[in-house]
Amino acid sequence: LHLLSRRQRQMCIRDRDICNVTHRRNPYVQIRLYPAKVQGEGAAQTVIRGIRYFEKTDVDTIIIGRGGGSIEDLWAFNEEQVAWAIFNAETPIISATGHEIDTTVADMVADRRESNPSTAVMHALPVVAETVAGFDRRLEQLTMLISGRIDRLARSLDGYDRQLRLLSPSGRMDSQRQQLDRIEKQINELMADKIEDR
Repeated sequence: LHLLSRRQRQMCIRDRDICNVTHRRNPYVQIRLYPAKVQGEGAAQTVIRGIRYFEKTDVDTIIIGRGGGSIEDLWAFNEEQVAWAIFNAETPIISATGHEIDTTVADMVADRRESNPSTAVMHALPVVAETVAGFDRRLEQLTMLISGRIDRLARSLDGYDRQLRLLSPSGRMDSQRQQLDRIEKQINELMADKIEDR
């Protein structure tokens, strides 16, 4: 949050649920806030400008959020031009307007609907500690797989090495020398036995 401008910090005080949940789940994420009116005259136009603003940036997800209210308070999110802006956006949009019981047109055209801004952040951001633990588990699995593969290849290599030594000319000569030595030994033993008998 220290990366935010002074104006964004003031907005974060107002939208502290989003900022707090974001910071708890992933303190490394950069939050960008847009000061849109969420009710009253001109609210729909500021929501649309906010969507267009974020479409030109490199954000991963847009959360359109506000607390609950009467149908009149939430009316900006029922406006046709807001619905088209959400529908036509290329960046994924999570609509978190109102509470569980409130439903707006924005909820119906967004990529995802959440009951409030806090749950929208929970859906959009993984918990960084869980992500790191997942990477550690995958690293351990990969290390075991690679180690097993290296062991199997080393055993195969040893087998090929033995075969090469046996099938090579020098290996054949060594084998034949050993065979000749055995035959010579047997002949000498037979000759010694015959001489002794005579």
